[in-house]
Amino acid sequence: HLNLGLHLADGVVSLDVDDPAPLRDWLTEQGHTLPPTPFSTARGADAERRQLVYRVEVPWSSNGLLPVGGEVIDSGHRYVRAWPSVHKSGGVYRWYFPTGEDAFSPGRAMDGPPDVSELTVLPAELVALLTSEGRSKPRQSGGERERDVEGWIESLRDGKAPESVRRHVAAIPTEGADNNQLMDLFGPLV
Repeated sequence: HLNLGLHLADGVVSLDVDDPAPLRDWLTEQGHTLPPTPFSTARGADAERRQLVYRVEVPWSSNGLLPVGGEVIDSGHRYVRAWPSVHKSGGVYRWYFPTGEDAFSPGRAMDGPPDVSELTVLPAELVALLTSEGRSKPRQSGGERERDVEGWIESLRDGKAPESVRRHVAAIPTEGADNNQLMDLFGPLV
């Protein structure tokens, strides 16, 4: 099967919602709902498990977790699986747009992937809510983060990985790890 992972640009985030009920309840307690936006899923137009893709006015990154019920995907964490990818269940990922006022309304099939201009802007108050309490942090552009990565790459040019890198690589499981566990292992490497 041909599978496609979309790496998101700064200014675009995806809420990968595995369990919408607790997220919806949590947002309601905070006085919010998620606005409708294009989403990707292999489970069909009515499935509430979906990857909701939004624009954000201020680029940000997260620790990879929603407060409840799923993960946040951004330019620094994971990717969005999308058409023409095939889910392990055999379903083909497709793009949809909710037909109601809620992000979890049944969707109508889109003719193709959405253009960034078709993505709904996630309101600033929702960005603040989802980035509060240590769940997420504002993205650092350039500066120290880029120097850290450049320094790490430079240290590997001689072909001899530092002991800290060898320890991390030795700890990587060869099977049975989920995405979050692997991110915890690979994160310190980069």
